[in-house]
Amino acid sequence: MNVRTMKILWRLYIMTRKTESMLKGIGAGLAAGMIFGAAGTALMTSKSKSKKVINKAVDKVEDVIDNVMDMFV
Repeated sequence: MNVRTMKILWRLYIMTRKTESMLKGIGAGLAAGMIFGAAGTALMTSKSKSKKVINKAVDKVEDVIDNVMDMFV
């Protein structure tokens, strides 16, 4: 293997790692946004149902994160 091929492989490796990090950040941002959105909506509509709605939102976000992590493993 020559030096040029090694450089190309190294660049691809670094690009793959940066892409994975970016996707994890996007996923975390989406999850946080979904949770805060559901919590805000629940608190504005009815305070008695807010805890139940927030817990459902958290469970759904956890399922989405698990599915995304399974795709990348």
